[in-house]
Amino acid sequence: MPNAALTGAYGIGEELRRELGAASHSVRWVRPEGLHLTLRFLGEIEAERVDPILPAMVAAARDSAPIALQLGPAGAFGGRRPRVIWVGLDAGTSRLSTLAERLDETLAEAGFEARRGVFRPHITLGRVRRGASRSDLNAIAETVAATERIDLATVTTGIGLVESQLSPGGARYRRIGLAEL
Repeated sequence: MPNAALTGAYGIGEELRRELGAASHSVRWVRPEGLHLTLRFLGEIEAERVDPILPAMVAAARDSAPIALQLGPAGAFGGRRPRVIWVGLDAGTSRLSTLAERLDETLAEAGFEARRGVFRPHITLGRVRRGASRSDLNAIAETVAATERIDLATVTTGIGLVESQLSPGGARYRRIGLAEL
């Protein structure tokens, strides 16, 4: 996803952080370099299983043109007990979902398990800490619900294979492959 879109999404996260005040400490906010849109999360995999992933991505992207996306509303998974704060998409979701389905099929052919759950395209802004108080959870839910839409158009031209390395300071991401649309 282009940097302008990620910068816009990060701006929404910063706005939420300011509006939440003290309650913002109940959220682990994603750093700007960690913002991304995930088509498929594979979890921890052995090094020898990485090799078939890029060809599966290229096969999924074949015959797919760049996708126009429109970032839209902020939201939270978990309702009144929010767990993940995100920015969603208003446009491009149908083509993105088709691409995600194709990727699922090509990964299955490469021996990976089927996706668990429904594909919900979003950019994660923050994760609510487990020990968040009831008042912080209420403030987070209300503030996210009242957030104005981002309304930013962008075009994605490829899908990346990204490795995440977890550390006490947060996840670090490294792109190890790219399939052009």
